[in-house]
Amino acid sequence: MFNSSPQLGFKKDSFRMTFFFRNEFMSQKDNLLTRMEDFIVWFAPHIENFPRNHKFLFGDRAVEILLDILEDLADAYYSKNKSAGKLEKLERANLRLEKFRRLLSVCMRLKFINAAPYRDRVVHHALINIIGPLFEKKFIRDSYANQTSKGTHVALERCTHYARRYRYVWQLDMRKYFPSLDHQILLAEIARTKI
Repeated sequence: MFNSSPQLGFKKDSFRMTFFFRNEFMSQKDNLLTRMEDFIVWFAPHIENFPRNHKFLFGDRAVEILLDILEDLADAYYSKNKSAGKLEKLERANLRLEKFRRLLSVCMRLKFINAAPYRDRVVHHALINIIGPLFEKKFIRDSYANQTSKGTHVALERCTHYARRYRYVWQLDMRKYFPSLDHQILLAEIARTKI
């Protein structure tokens, strides 16, 4: 009476048999798992920005918690036990999610992760589109961040050029450079630029 094809499933309710495509049903259910996977893929590269002495303490712990949450969600989704087992796994995932939120809050307060609010990012992009070209003219040649037709690959090519040309390298990192800028000097430079 029913088609036993793997693509088709059926759902029995009190009045009729309702057919649905299993892959549509699965894609709706897998949405939470997919979103969790996407978040892990987004978050993992941010750990590289953590200070070296905190990278393994906070970063590894955060990824471990995220993977545990993903595992709990997958266990709950694919569990054969209908209610008690799923609820227990979802409660465990919820507890781990709260632990992750607290850890993320600590990381943001320590400024390991700098995520501007969405509204600020929209304003930032609008400003960069208008005034970016005016200020890029004033930058030194070896400035590569957030500029059109420059970036990581061009910076790497330039670094390779210097590495082949010079025998010694001096690595320098200015800690908290941008927060420490004198805003009066910065505003004076902006005022001199004709917009």
